[in-house]
Amino acid sequence: MMAFARGEYPSAVTSLQASLPIAESNADHKGVALAWFWLALVAEYEGDEVGATTAFDRAYEIFQGIDDAFWTALTVSALGDAACRRGDLDRAEALCEKERAWLARSGTASSSGTRCRPGATWSSPATTGTQRR
Repeated sequence: MMAFARGEYPSAVTSLQASLPIAESNADHKGVALAWFWLALVAEYEGDEVGATTAFDRAYEIFQGIDDAFWTALTVSALGDAACRRGDLDRAEALCEKERAWLARSGTASSSGTRCRPGATWSSPATTGTQRR
């Protein structure tokens, strides 16, 4: 997603929103889930926690439904990060457990990078200007 990589978030949103009906009409479930995942990242970078969580939830449901272990793990990691930022550490911990289970299923040996660990801190890319990963 070049527009996202260049920080052109409005352009990224336009492209991603345009891709959704195309992917849906072609029954491209992974394409739909990826569009929701990237829309969630854009919302996260822009500081829209509610929008990010909503879009990550949609991506998670689809990735889980098509049994894509790797992308489900990444999405669960992002949801865990969001829960951590909200201070919902019980939910974050539960999501981190789900992440580990999905990573094991995907054959990935280590965490995808969730920052929800004891003593971890997180600052929003929207407020710090830093990238998420």
